[in-house]
Amino acid sequence: MSEFTSKLYNNGFKSYEEFKIELFKFYDVTDNPKANKAFNLAWDFGHSCGYSEVNNYFIDLVELIK
Repeated sequence: MSEFTSKLYNNGFKSYEEFKIELFKFYDVTDNPKANKAFNLAWDFGHSCGYSEVNNYFIDLVELIK
């Protein structure tokens, strides 16, 4: 299990910003100009259920921007 995955399922992120940075690194989209838009959509759809749900939406959206 990666460090990101471990933090994701063990509530290990200290802040929204840390989660976002680690998510972008994990999916290798840190320098992608559309990463923020994909993240914002994933956040809007999933944040009420937690970071893992945001990740689930981001997985689908990240394929569109790579």
